[in-house]
Amino acid sequence: MGLGHIHILQGGFIDFMRPGSPLVDYDKGTAAFWGTGDEAFEVTTIEDTARMTARVALDRDVKSGKFAFAGDRISLNRSLDIAENLCGRPFSRQSLGSEADLCAAMDSSDPQTRLFYAYQLYMMNGQTALDKLQNDRYPDIELTRFEDFVQALLG
Repeated sequence: MGLGHIHILQGGFIDFMRPGSPLVDYDKGTAAFWGTGDEAFEVTTIEDTARMTARVALDRDVKSGKFAFAGDRISLNRSLDIAENLCGRPFSRQSLGSEADLCAAMDSSDPQTRLFYAYQLYMMNGQTALDKLQNDRYPDIELTRFEDFVQALLG
């Protein structure tokens, strides 16, 4: 049929790291995560993902295959450093264990928790890390960095 296919890859959603997230409690100044917290991963806002996806869908010059973009590449520790700076107070940080511990927790979890843990696993272990980002393909779309996202939320 001559149909092309585009795989939109944007990392995790920054929105999972907003106040009210199960990862970071901005009110209590606490964070619980798997791994060391130094594992870097890509994140993008839901809004930016929608804008880029719409633009790619309308762009007849995009080649079939992978189209990757990301608002930021950050670690949980770096995100907490930013949150501490913006909130003006320290956050306590607790590692829940290693990648093996996370996999064991996944095996004994209900389906919804297992899905959330799988999301964290792939962010932590780099298996789904993005390369060859095409952030600059549409210069009029400025992707949101983590610091700007949290600053806007905390007002």
